[in-house]
Amino acid sequence: FIRADGGHARGKLSWISPVTCTYLFTNRQGLKIEDRTRKGLELEFRRGTAKVIKDRSLLDQALSNILSKKPNDKAASATSPQ
Repeated sequence: FIRADGGHARGKLSWISPVTCTYLFTNRQGLKIEDRTRKGLELEFRRGTAKVIKDRSLLDQALSNILSKKPNDKAASATSPQ
């Protein structure tokens, strides 16, 4: 979400109220950061003040980061003295 002051808030959809159709978004600690009605959320998507972030688990992201920074084993063995 892009807030009125220009700041950003990243959240995960945690719950949808079946009574009021309110969408609750939380941060990584599980604390509420935003809540929106369905119509309000639709309007934010149209305006560009809310967007969906690529659906990828944190574990997948961390593993990809680790593997991308791992030195190439073949290159390392080719340059090391024997």
